[in-house]
Amino acid sequence: MPAKFVAMYAAYDPNRVIGGGARPNPLPAVMRLLIFAESYGLSSADGLVDRVIAVQSDMRALVARLADEGFPRQVEQVTTGYLEELQARIGWSLQHRFLIDP
Repeated sequence: MPAKFVAMYAAYDPNRVIGGGARPNPLPAVMRLLIFAESYGLSSADGLVDRVIAVQSDMRALVARLADEGFPRQVEQVTTGYLEELQARIGWSLQHRFLIDP
């Protein structure tokens, strides 16, 4: 996974901070995103939220397509609700982008 996506997903999860492990008072998501972007050598965090939402959407579409084509793993994922989980992630990202987007 490209560094910019690792950085963005890390910003979503307060337990993924530099040095690893949970923090009693996690940094705000925007600050985490900026720290990770810098740590991965990115010159800015501009566009990361949009790219991650696009990747989330692409993943949902890919799983659905592969399930339709009969790939066993994706068929199982669809039957166990994974498409709904992916859609919930996309929805959360869209509804809460203001928490993360610098």
